[in-house]
Order: sequence, then C-alpha cells, then structure tokens
Amino acid sequence: MDENTVTTSVTTSEAVIQAENKPTEPVNTEPAKENKPDPELEKLKAALSRANGEAAEYKRQLREKQTEAERAEAERAEADKAMRKNWRDCARTRPSATTRQSAWR
Repeated sequence: MDENTVTTSVTTSEAVIQAENKPTEPVNTEPAKENKPDPELEKLKAALSRANGEAAEYKRQLREKQTEAERAEAERAEADKAMRKNWRDCARTRPSATTRQSAWR
C-alpha cells in the first residue's frame, strides 16, 4: 500500500467516527406556522363582504316594494336566466351535432 491510500482510509475512518459522535440537531416537531395574512387582501375581503351585504339588503328592499305579480315575474325571469345559463354550459361541454359522426353513414 502506498502512503496516500493509508492516509485516505484513515481520514475516511476519522470522518465516520466524527459523524457518529456529532450531536444531531433537534427535529422540529411543531406544525409549520401560517404566514401572516396580507393586510391588503384582508381589506379587499372585507370590502367584498360589505358589498355583498349591501346588495342583499337592496334586493330585500326591492322585494318588499314589488307587488305579487311583479315578484312572480321576477322569479320567473331569474329561473329562466339560470336555465339558459345551465343550457349554455351543457352545450359547451358536449360535442355539437355537426361534429359527431352518424352511425348510419
């Protein structure tokens, strides 16, 4: 054996011994702390909540002022609008009749 090989094996052995004797760092078992909330985001959330509350209040006031016939017509219009939106959403997800291949061809 040459001198470099012996020195390397001793150095490696010493490194292993030092690593075994080195105290380990304590493991952090606490859950990660959440980031602080962004004040700008909190301000925007509060503004949105306030606007939604105001809109609901105006809608309630309008419903109180409407007659029974007007109220029924408004409900029909809302239901019609929701049905048309649902139909458009379904039409977007399904392939159109012109792109489908007919089984009779």
